[in-house]
Amino acid sequence: MSPERRVCVIGAQGTLGNALAKRFEVAGWRVHPAGRRPDQREGFIQVDLDRAETVEPVLEQVDLIVSTVCHTGLNAERLVLERGGILVNCTHFHRQEMAALASSVRKAKGTVLLNAGLVPGISNLAAAELLRKHPQADCLEVALTFLNKGTVGREGGGVVYGGLTSPGRRPVMKLPLPEPFGELTCIEAPRERRILALEE
Repeated sequence: MSPERRVCVIGAQGTLGNALAKRFEVAGWRVHPAGRRPDQREGFIQVDLDRAETVEPVLEQVDLIVSTVCHTGLNAERLVLERGGILVNCTHFHRQEMAALASSVRKAKGTVLLNAGLVPGISNLAAAELLRKHPQADCLEVALTFLNKGTVGREGGGVVYGGLTSPGRRPVMKLPLPEPFGELTCIEAPRERRILALEE
C-alpha cells in the first residue's frame, strides 16, 4: 500500500479552494484545508500569508501545497523555494512579480508553479472534461467573469479592480445568467474574448 499523500489547500474557505479540497479528498489525498479565519473542519490549519511564520510549519506536514490566494507578497512561494517542498498557485501573477520572486532566491530547494489558474489552468481541465463527455461537439466556448461580490479581501478586490479599469472604453452589454445572479451589466472585451461583470 502506498503512503497517504497529504495536501494543504490555502484559501479553502473560498469557493475555489473548497472545491479543490473536495476533489483532492475524492482522489484519495489527506486534505488539510487552510485559511486566515478559524475553522472547525478536521485537519484545518490557520495560515495568514502576511505572516510567513504561519506557513513554515505546513512545509513539514504535507507533500503538496495548493493556493487559491493571489498574495502579492508571495511569502508562501518564497518560503517553499528557500526551504523545499512543492507549491501550486491557481491564481494569476504579473511577470514583474514572478521575476522579483525568482531574483530573491539564490538557490531554489523547492518547486513553485505560478499562474496555474482558472485561465488557462482549471478552465482547461473543465474544458477537457466537457469534451470528454460530449465528443460530438465541434466547438467549445469559454467565458470568464469577475463578479465584485465574489471577491474577498484586499487581494481579491485588486484582481477585479485591474480587470475593470484597464485599457479604454469597452462596449457594455446585458448578460442574462441563471439565478442567483440574474441579469448583469457587463463590459465586453472582444479581442481577448472576456466578459467582465460590473454589477452585483
